[in-house]
Amino acid sequence: MLKMNDWSIVTGGSPYTAPEVAGLRLVGLIHGHPIKEDGTRCVTSRIKEIDYKSRLIHTESGSIYSLGPVNEQYKTWAELHCPQYAVLWNV
Repeated sequence: MLKMNDWSIVTGGSPYTAPEVAGLRLVGLIHGHPIKEDGTRCVTSRIKEIDYKSRLIHTESGSIYSLGPVNEQYKTWAELHCPQYAVLWNV
């Protein structure tokens, strides 16, 4: 299984892309990828499902990411703007 460290959840697309088309994506340092070197910064395909209990992110490409430590700057921002994600780092 892939692991994402120093992660955040971002909106994909350009500033002109409608939010329902852009979708949310996971960005961070990937580990366990068959091609990319551990610690490479990556952006995933759109998030399909977030399993809050097991801290797994399922993407449209079929990949499943286990969440490691959250990016601290993102955590500070998200606690104010998207508190529903706090369960992902409050383990």
